[in-house]
Amino acid sequence: MNRMRIKYQKGASIYIAVILMAVLLGIAAGASSILVGQLNILRGIGQSVVAFSAAEAGIERIMMIDSCTLIQDEESRMDCLYAATSNPSFSHGSCNGDEGPDDPVECIRRAIEAVPASARELQNDASYDLEVALSGAGSCVSDNYCAASTGDFHGSKRKVEVAR
Repeated sequence: MNRMRIKYQKGASIYIAVILMAVLLGIAAGASSILVGQLNILRGIGQSVVAFSAAEAGIERIMMIDSCTLIQDEESRMDCLYAATSNPSFSHGSCNGDEGPDDPVECIRRAIEAVPASARELQNDASYDLEVALSGAGSCVSDNYCAASTGDFHGSKRKVEVAR
C-alpha cells in the first residue's frame, strides 16, 4: 500500500514548483506594471508644472496689459501697450482717450488679441493661450472682466483664471 502512495506522489514536487514559479511571476509582473504606471505619472507631473508656469506667464501678460490701461497720458499708455503686447503696430480706438481709455475692458480684450503667437511661445517649448470674457458673459462673475490663460507643455495643459 505504501508503494502505491509513493508511486502517485512522484511528480508532486515538480507540480508545486511550477505553480509557485507562476505565482511569483504574476506578482513580479504586477509590481513592474505598477512601477511603470507610477513613472508615467511622475513624468506627467513635471510636464504639468511647466504648463502651469506657462499659464502664469500668460496671466502676467494680462496683468501688464491691464496696468497699461490705468495710465492717463495717451502716448505713454500706447507705448506701454506696444511693449505689453509685443506688437509695435497695435492700435485700437477703445484704447484712445485723454483721461484714460474710452473702454478699458474692450481695450484689454483687443490688446490680448493683438499678442502675436510667437510672443506666446516660451523658450522651454511651452506656450499659452489667452481669453477674456466680459462681465456677465458665460461663467464670468466680476465687475469688469474675467481672463484665462491656458498653458501647454508637451500635451499637458493647465489653466489659470483671474477676475477683475
